[in-house]
Amino acid sequence: EQAEGAGEPAQAARWFREAAHRERAARHPDAARRFLESAWALTDPSEASLRLPLALELGDARALAGDPDGALDAYQSALKLAWHFRHRSLGATALRAIGRVKRDRGDHAAARDHLMQALRIFEASHDASGVARTCLDLGRMFWLGGSLDEAVQSYEKGERLFRAHRDRRGLAEAIHCRG
Repeated sequence: EQAEGAGEPAQAARWFREAAHRERAARHPDAARRFLESAWALTDPSEASLRLPLALELGDARALAGDPDGALDAYQSALKLAWHFRHRSLGATALRAIGRVKRDRGDHAAARDHLMQALRIFEASHDASGVARTCLDLGRMFWLGGSLDEAVQSYEKGERLFRAHRDRRGLAEAIHCRG
């Protein structure tokens, strides 16, 4: 509040974001979301280096809070910023997040479109972690839609990538998905 009052809203937004990270680490998602909302309100639209990752974090916080519409708004903002500043990786991350929200709402056609677009971008930029995580999201979408063979193929691809890159956390998630 002091930074905001002193005419330094960008610094205040950074502090709110740091506070949100601490609250999330302490398992207080509602407090984290409130801090992110405050940070978002203080961030100038021209501050892409702060606004772009903040939009993704705010979308995650809103999704966790059970606000899919708010999450979609934040992810769409992130996607728009990513394309404007030609940040392919964060654009793919936003597409993946939008796909997850669409999947959770049961809109599997839109989810597939967003997830496949994210997958292509991650593959083109040689982002193995992004490819693997998107494969797990696709696997869940296929599973929920009754396409079990495609789900298993997606899970196996994600598992192979996590194993090849020695990503133990990702590997555990992939194994958990397969049951």
